[in-house]
Amino acid sequence: MKKLPSGLCDAIICDPPYGMKADKMGKGEFHMYDDSPEAALTVIKAILSEGFRITKPKAILFLFCDLDHFAVIKTYAAQQAWTPFRSPLIWRKGIDGHSPWGRAGFIRTYEAIFFAVKGAKELLYPGGPDVLDFKRPGRAERVHAAEKPVDLLRRLIKLSALPGQTVLDPTAGSGPIIEAAMWEKVKVVAIEKEKEAHNECLARLNKPLEDSKGETVEPPGISTAELLED
Repeated sequence: MKKLPSGLCDAIICDPPYGMKADKMGKGEFHMYDDSPEAALTVIKAILSEGFRITKPKAILFLFCDLDHFAVIKTYAAQQAWTPFRSPLIWRKGIDGHSPWGRAGFIRTYEAIFFAVKGAKELLYPGGPDVLDFKRPGRAERVHAAEKPVDLLRRLIKLSALPGQTVLDPTAGSGPIIEAAMWEKVKVVAIEKEKEAHNECLARLNKPLEDSKGETVEPPGISTAELLED
């Protein structure tokens, strides 16, 4: 991010590590990154500080996060001059989720999104309810265990960037933001550190888009994607 020029983007939409020790949950093939609270908060703080510089005078930030760290993220964002929304947005992802206690507890079927603005930037459209219902990609469809649905990312893009404007995702993972940006005709700068995930991002750049009927359509924004390897 330090290599990017100031005032580059209109919005940041990102899904950094949550700091919930996902790399210790028995699915190491999907969570190859360090998901300790210390490592995750280091990444998130860098996004908030560098992101403020990289964004235009008026910009929007959507950052997926764990509820355990929401208060810390909110406080640090305010210190960097972001204006945080006072409570998290909720992504309700259906009945498929993580069950940390197995049969002894409940299935976690939602995740939190930290929302903040820079320069009193307003959403492009009314945000509506703070609970966003988008089904999580099925296990067979997910390249990355934490992969977010393209339709949800398209919704966040529509709220924060017009066609032709620029969105930054500094933790791109397997690259769903790239596909979402193509559909919405925005420019996207995607950064990914892990080599395997970076390769998946590259694959998405050449992947044909399909409509709701499964028919291939011409990618409306394929020339607007820029992928960087950290």
